[in-house]
Amino acid sequence: MTPISLDIPEEAGSFDDLVAIFLAATGDQQQLVVVIPLPSIGHSNSYLDIAWDFAEASFVAECLGRHCQERRIDLVNRDHFEFLHLTLGAYVKETLAHELARMASVLNSTGDDGVAEWKEHQIAREQVLDHEEQLASMDLLFPELADSYLVNMIHGGYYEWEGEAVEAELKIHPERRYGFFVSRAVRVEDSAVLCSTDDWIIPSNISPEDVATQLDIPQEELLAGEVLTSVHRTMFLANHAVLHMPVSRLLNALACGDDYMRRHHRRDDVHDLLNFCGAPARTDSGGSSPAVLVGEFGTRALLRCDGFSVLFMNLHPMDSKERLPYAEHLLGLEVSMRDGEPPTSLISIPWSRIDDERFEQLCFDYLFAHPEFDKERIEKIGKSRSRDGGRDIVAWTIPRWHLHRPAEKFIFQCKHIGAETSLTPRHLQAIGDTIEQYGAHGYGIMCSGYIDATLHDRVDAIANHRRLAPTRKLDRFHLERFLARRPHLVRRYFGVET
Repeated sequence: MTPISLDIPEEAGSFDDLVAIFLAATGDQQQLVVVIPLPSIGHSNSYLDIAWDFAEASFVAECLGRHCQERRIDLVNRDHFEFLHLTLGAYVKETLAHELARMASVLNSTGDDGVAEWKEHQIAREQVLDHEEQLASMDLLFPELADSYLVNMIHGGYYEWEGEAVEAELKIHPERRYGFFVSRAVRVEDSAVLCSTDDWIIPSNISPEDVATQLDIPQEELLAGEVLTSVHRTMFLANHAVLHMPVSRLLNALACGDDYMRRHHRRDDVHDLLNFCGAPARTDSGGSSPAVLVGEFGTRALLRCDGFSVLFMNLHPMDSKERLPYAEHLLGLEVSMRDGEPPTSLISIPWSRIDDERFEQLCFDYLFAHPEFDKERIEKIGKSRSRDGGRDIVAWTIPRWHLHRPAEKFIFQCKHIGAETSLTPRHLQAIGDTIEQYGAHGYGIMCSGYIDATLHDRVDAIANHRRLAPTRKLDRFHLERFLARRPHLVRRYFGVET
């Protein structure tokens, strides 16, 4: 099935000619794919340009989709350009051909006086402008495109607008002052959710279990935790994991949630700090819903407040160098409060009982369970020590539409070494060449020992230089924490209990 591009051939001297061309292109196909361009992504420094791409794409997708009973949209990358592939089925050919011609005239009028004079083009251009104004409120077949438009407007486009126009928008949608918007694509239990680039604000009547269901997170992956806040940093702690973010991110989300709930749920006056809705909720008497839940894999945390909950996503574990000052301070507090009782140690795993191949299989199980990666797009490349070109496992992340984050390809190298041995740069050759050869967007290391500081620095430098996703680095301690909650895997690989 050859995708149909919304271009205007030279032989199309009139709108009717263009309709005939698209009618011929559909042929007898029962299903077709339409390519919708997003030319500004990766090629423009203007958020307004990118937002406008999504507004046009939303208009085109909605107009075409409403004439079909079957429809699906996917984000793809080709030759360093982003495109949408709109798959359509169960349609009337003549009707769809006419709509394809209208959409082509919308996208291809610049510098073409002939197309600009078409009546159909002029009407459609006015409709695009109306569509943009109504994106936040109208019913949509593809609401994820509206979220991509809004996030680019709020986090960049507003800075390019005139001040009066922005103030008018913010007066109607005050939550956008905080970088949040009412998502068109995300709803939990039919309740509205506020989204930013990384976080969700969810009404308090939505339970953590419902949030987990929305994100397809198994309940056992959400661990009861604690939140600590210093002058500059907020930390979520659970099961030996320490996730961190700027404290401004926490305060911004709490202020936005409090303001939104007061306006929409008739809460007390916004300046009444004694009734502040953003205060963390107390744990239920039965202990079933803790105030803080931390994702086992160190990417998200949920903070329950009195009037709402905040789901913080795309968090990162704090590395050992950053932890040290906090650890020393907290250790002093622990000694004074617990009279010197030592903290609980990790489980001990007999890593010498498995070979290289079994270790790679264990690494595959880790990535298969990880909520960041698509279970259907994880590939183990050959057996251990085979000619895999530096790729032990290839995994693709799950794309997030409303944040405009397409799927990213990660290459993982797995190294079974001694538990007390350090993995150094000499164990891994030509990292940059491997990434370049296989077109990866990210790189990961998994080992059964320690990761040497020089290797930490080297892979981070490569990722930063190539503008890759943050490097995933997993040592024996990460894997032991993973195994501690999965005794069936300990039995499978090591033949022992935790």
